[in-house]
Amino acid sequence: MVPVEVYEELVARRRNAVRQGNASLRAEGYEPPAAIELIVDEWVHGRITAQEMEDRIADHYNLPPR
Repeated sequence: MVPVEVYEELVARRRNAVRQGNASLRAEGYEPPAAIELIVDEWVHGRITAQEMEDRIADHYNLPPR
């Protein structure tokens, strides 16, 4: 178990990374799909690992596993 302050800092950093990624998508004229945002939100809140997030996104797009 991690202290609340540490958890909140991790969530804030992940949320910031997602914001930056979404801003980059939007600058290119794309909108992040709602299904992908749900998966990413699971990662932001630490409910899944980065690898699980990548796997779920790959599954969503029917991409082969890495």
